[in-house]
Amino acid sequence: MSDGNNRFEENPKSEETNKPQKNNNTEPKDRLLALHSYLTCEQNISVIERQNHIKRMQNLRKELNFIKETDWMYDQVE
Repeated sequence: MSDGNNRFEENPKSEETNKPQKNNNTEPKDRLLALHSYLTCEQNISVIERQNHIKRMQNLRKELNFIKETDWMYDQVE
């Protein structure tokens, strides 16, 4: 069915001319570099989130200690 009316028919020549000419050796390197960059960013985000969690836990412990130290000053609510 190559009567020219099928708009979904692929034309390999036009696809080849529309593709930018790249050296086949650099494309995998570019992909690898992009993947490495992405993984590095993900690792950095994970480290920052862990540090923020530790800081929150330390602040909560300080508040809890303050409450324990000062609870004698207040009457109990029953």
